[in-house]
Amino acid sequence: MTRTLKILLVGLTTSALSTGGVALAATHSAASEHTNSYQWLIGSGGTSPPHGPDITRDTANGHILEVVGHGTFVKGNPDSVTGGGTFVVTDAAAHVLAHGTWKATELDSFTSFGNGSGLPEDFEGGLARLDIRIFPAGTSRTFSGNLQIHCAINNPGSIEGVTASAAGDTFTMPLFGETLFVNQDSDPAPG
Repeated sequence: MTRTLKILLVGLTTSALSTGGVALAATHSAASEHTNSYQWLIGSGGTSPPHGPDITRDTANGHILEVVGHGTFVKGNPDSVTGGGTFVVTDAAAHVLAHGTWKATELDSFTSFGNGSGLPEDFEGGLARLDIRIFPAGTSRTFSGNLQIHCAINNPGSIEGVTASAAGDTFTMPLFGETLFVNQDSDPAPG
């Protein structure tokens, strides 16, 4: 299982990097008016190169979801969300059940946890709830789903990562997470 998981991680990381993936530099808004604009990152935590996908488990059937992605949104504006990413679903024996892409379609909510001590001022923890559209490879059928992005910065004791539900699976047990919200309205950290 470990060898198969490493192969999946390398494949996802390579795929993400070849399409611009999650190895993004944070950008800042030059506007003087705050718009509550955020960039969200899954599978990188704002680092480069990415450490690998976020991994979460469906406790009912043992399925594993590996996901990477990035995009933007404006807090309080459901239609402002952009972005998406890639995913792989495996069974408990690491057999691939599905893989493909997903797109964020609506921001349901966002709660900021603020900035943590010693971090660039534009890095924030938070919880975003997104509606998504899922495009499995090899079929024209698509699915709607929900994705929660949780960054634990400035929220001690919480669990970093993603949870998701779609097509009969409910992935509620984060196993590995590297997520980040970058406040596009913050002044860049000196340095």
